[in-house]
Amino acid sequence: MLFAGLIVFNAFSEVLSKSTALITTTPNFVKKVVFPLELLPVITVTTAMLHALIGVCVWLAGYVLFMGAPNVKVVIFPLVLICFVPVLLGLGWLLSSVGVVVKDLSQLTGMLNHTLLFLTPIFYSIEAAPPLLQNLLMLNPLTFVVEQFRLVLFYGQMPALKGLAVYFGLASVFAWVSFALFKRLRPSFADMV
Repeated sequence: MLFAGLIVFNAFSEVLSKSTALITTTPNFVKKVVFPLELLPVITVTTAMLHALIGVCVWLAGYVLFMGAPNVKVVIFPLVLICFVPVLLGLGWLLSSVGVVVKDLSQLTGMLNHTLLFLTPIFYSIEAAPPLLQNLLMLNPLTFVVEQFRLVLFYGQMPALKGLAVYFGLASVFAWVSFALFKRLRPSFADMV
């Protein structure tokens, strides 16, 4: 259960920690080469998703070793990860563009990363929290994905498809707004890097 939650959190954490310096660490792409800088967060998200897939393979091997064959519905896990991708893309575009303007953003995201680790029901079950706190935990964008991911992988159940559709829709809006902000700030990158 813990490892299944950590797979999702590690993908989020990877994008969160790398995105703030994506533009500032590649000044040649900004100043000297015509390069679509919008792709840098996409590459980071793709890498995070590949690491998550490797994590799922390790999880499956451990599950087979200790618990036996998993439920057939485990093959639905990519659906949950696909719904999570717009959140990661939006986070990448938002933090990489704001990271150019606010140089110390990586310090803040490091603290936010550790805080979210404990505000996401990874080390504990969401049912173990008091009812009022459960509602607050559901405001965390990671909680729903972690719960659905565990539901599919560990329990072999279908995810909440309506919930995933709403989550994907809201995540897509977030990604679109973040991309628009990225495009708006992009002309000033060369001056700030």
